[in-house]
Amino acid sequence: MRITCLMIALSVLFLGAPAACAREHEAVQYELNINDGRKIQDPSDKDITGAINALSSKKVFYFVILSKSEMDYIQVCTNANGGYDLEYQEADTGHHYRAANNDIKPNEIIKAFIRYRNGDPGFKKITKWKQIKW
Repeated sequence: MRITCLMIALSVLFLGAPAACAREHEAVQYELNINDGRKIQDPSDKDITGAINALSSKKVFYFVILSKSEMDYIQVCTNANGGYDLEYQEADTGHHYRAANNDIKPNEIIKAFIRYRNGDPGFKKITKWKQIKW
């Protein structure tokens, strides 16, 4: 069985689903979920940068997820090739995308996460994306 970032994200995000559902009627609040168990509410640029920069020293499938709900998020995880899988999802699994660029750099990932957190759709321009069909 191939483990994907989506599988990791869904298992992690569903554990936090009640909190995400409670926020649906409030202003958007983002949560940074780090593989080591840390969850940071309304993360700063520094929080995001630190979490992404820590990826290179971690094992395969170490992840960082920035979510605004259980089905809306951007995530990155380390892969077996020593690189990163950058993905985002909007609304449902039918709108799940992975970066087409296999050699995306941490500074590009940080830029994408910060733009996403700021509500800037420009995060999608950082790389080309391909839709993941389930």
